[in-house]
Amino acid sequence: MTKQKKDEGVIPMSSRLIRQLSQGTIQGPIDAIVELVTNSEDSYTRLKPYGDIEILFRVLKKPEKRRKAVLGVRDEAEGMTYNKLLESLEFGPRVSGQKAGSKIRGFLGRGMKEAILGLGRGYIITRKGEEISIADVFFDESNEPRYRIWQNPPLKPIRSMLRKHTSFTIPKTNGTIVFVSIEREVGIPQRENLRSQILNHYALRKILMRQGRKVRLFYRDQKNEQQTWTIKYEIPATKVVLDKDLDIGYGEENAHLTVYESEEILDKERPGNLQFSKSGILITTEDVVLDNRLFAYQNESAAYYFHGELSVPCFARQFEKDDFSSLSMQRNGLDPRHEIFKALEKTCNRELAPLIEKKRIELAGPSAPRIPDARQKQLENICKILNDLTADFEFETPNMGQGGAARNGGPPSVTIIPSYVVVYPEQVRALSVYAPRSSDHDTGDSAFISLEGSGVSLVDSSIYLSPVKDSEKTLYGFFRVRGELLGHKVTAKASFRGMVALSTIEVKREERRGRKKRTRSERAGPIKSIDFDTDPNPLLPVEYHKESGVIRIYVRFPFVKLYIGDGGSGLERPESRAMFAELVGEAFCRHIARTCIELGKYQVLRGDEINAFEKAFNDQRLVVMRRIHEEVERILALALS
Repeated sequence: MTKQKKDEGVIPMSSRLIRQLSQGTIQGPIDAIVELVTNSEDSYTRLKPYGDIEILFRVLKKPEKRRKAVLGVRDEAEGMTYNKLLESLEFGPRVSGQKAGSKIRGFLGRGMKEAILGLGRGYIITRKGEEISIADVFFDESNEPRYRIWQNPPLKPIRSMLRKHTSFTIPKTNGTIVFVSIEREVGIPQRENLRSQILNHYALRKILMRQGRKVRLFYRDQKNEQQTWTIKYEIPATKVVLDKDLDIGYGEENAHLTVYESEEILDKERPGNLQFSKSGILITTEDVVLDNRLFAYQNESAAYYFHGELSVPCFARQFEKDDFSSLSMQRNGLDPRHEIFKALEKTCNRELAPLIEKKRIELAGPSAPRIPDARQKQLENICKILNDLTADFEFETPNMGQGGAARNGGPPSVTIIPSYVVVYPEQVRALSVYAPRSSDHDTGDSAFISLEGSGVSLVDSSIYLSPVKDSEKTLYGFFRVRGELLGHKVTAKASFRGMVALSTIEVKREERRGRKKRTRSERAGPIKSIDFDTDPNPLLPVEYHKESGVIRIYVRFPFVKLYIGDGGSGLERPESRAMFAELVGEAFCRHIARTCIELGKYQVLRGDEINAFEKAFNDQRLVVMRRIHEEVERILALALS
C-alpha cells in the first residue's frame, strides 16, 4: 500500500521576491524618506498631536565600499519594545495602525524594512521607557535578507555609531531612529532638490501642514558642511470654486470634492509628474493621502491653476478588510485599471471640465484669432473622415443596465445576456450579467467569470455588479470575451453569491452584410472638432480630449509654431499641411490605441503597459496614417473662398 502523507503550513516568501518588492517599492531616497516620516507621523497620531520629526541626509565624501550616502529619520513618539521591533521585521503580518476607524496612514505602509532593504543596509534604534532595542537589517553575501536584533545592549557603541553616521542622539524617553546606508545604484539628490521634493511631495502634504508637527531637514554635503531647514507646506492663495458631494457611480459610494483656483499658475516649473506638484486633486480617505491627480487634464496648462481634495470613504473600508487591490503594485498611488479609479476619473473629469475650459478661454484672452468659416468647414470634413475611420474599428460597448433582466422587478437569479452569442476571430464582445439585489442597502459585490472549453479567451475574470438606477432590485455588470479559434464553442460561467449562470459562445466566420446602420449620435462619432490652442506654455504638441471630443493642436509648442500659426494660419503651405496631418493622425491613433486596450483587443501584461500601448499606437499608424495624410492634403489644398 502506498504511504500517504499530509502537511500544511504558511507558504514562505523567497529572498528574491523580498528584494524585488523592496526595490520595486523604494526606488530612491525620497521614497524611503516618505515612508519613514509617515511611520513617525502614525506613531505620533496614536500618542499625541505634537512632536518633532528630524530628517538627515548625508552625502559621503569618499564612498566607503558601496556606500554613497546615509539617510535617517528620528522621532520621539511611541517607540517600540523588543517584541514589537521583532514583529515589525516580519514580511506579511498586518501592521499596527490599520484598525477600523483609525485615521492612520499605515494603509500605504511600505515598512521600515522595505525602506532599508530597498536601498542597502540600515539600523533601527528604538526606546520604550527604560527598554532600548536595536536591529541591523541587511542582505548577506548570498543575497538573503537578514536581521540581527539586541535588547538593552551597551549604549556606548550605539552612541559612537550614531556620532559616526548621523547627528542623532538616543531619545530620552520614547522614540525611534532609523538610518540607512545607501548602497544601491540610485540617484543622490542635491540639497535644493531634496528639500523641494520633501516640501512638495503629495504624501507628506498634510503632515507638513499639521499644527504642532515640526519637521526639520539636516543636509550634510561632501565637505561635511551642514544646512538645516524647518519644512512647512504653505497653502497657496486660492479661492473655492467647487465644494460638493458626489455620487461616483460605483455602487452607492459617495465622495466629497473641493476645488480651489489660483490667480497664478501653481507650478512655475512644471514637474515631470504630479508627485511633487502643488496643483492637482489629492485623493484621500480618513485624512490619508492616496494619490494626486488631474485625470484627463494632466497635459492641460489651465489645469495647473487648480488644486483640491477628493475624499473617498470607501477606500478606508476596503483597507480595513486587507483589500489593497485599488492601489498600484508599488503602493505609490491608485491603480488606474481598478474599477473604483475609473469611476472616480469619470466623475472628476465631468466636474473639472467646465472649470478648466473657462480658465483656458480666460488665458487665451479676447485676442484669440477666429478660424475663418471656410477653414472651419474644411476641419469639419476632416473630422468626418476621422469618424469614418473610427467606425471601421467596430468597437462594441455594452448598453449599461438597459432592458432585459434589469426591468420588471429584477431577475430571480444571476443571468447572462445573451445566453448564446457569436464572436468572430479577434473580435471582442461584451456580455451582460444581471443578479437580484438583496435589499435597498445592497451596494453590490464581485462576480467571477470562467470559461469551459477552448478557442475563446476571457478579458475580464472578475467584475463588479452594482445597482441599476432604473431598477431598485437589480445588480448589473458586464464582462468581455475575445474570439480566437474558428469553429470552437465554449461555455461562459458567472458565479455570484452561490448562484451560477451560463452562456454559450461560438466562434464563427464573419459574414459581411454591409455596414450596420448607425444612429445620428453614432454617425457624429467621437471627433467633434479640431481647435488651434494658443496656450503659451503647452506640454504636448497635440492632444485629443475625450470628454469634449476636441483635438487640440497647440500652436505655441516649439516645433509646431514653425509650421502652424494662430487660428490655423499657414496651412496653405504644403509643409504645414503635412505637419497638420501628422499631428491630427497622432492624436487619432493614440485615441484608437487606448480604446483598443480598454476593450481588450490587445493583451496587456501587468508591468508591460507602456510597451502594449506603443504597439497598439504603432499598429494604428500603420493602418491609417497614409489615408489621413491623403485626405488632409485633398481637403486643405482647396483654395479658401
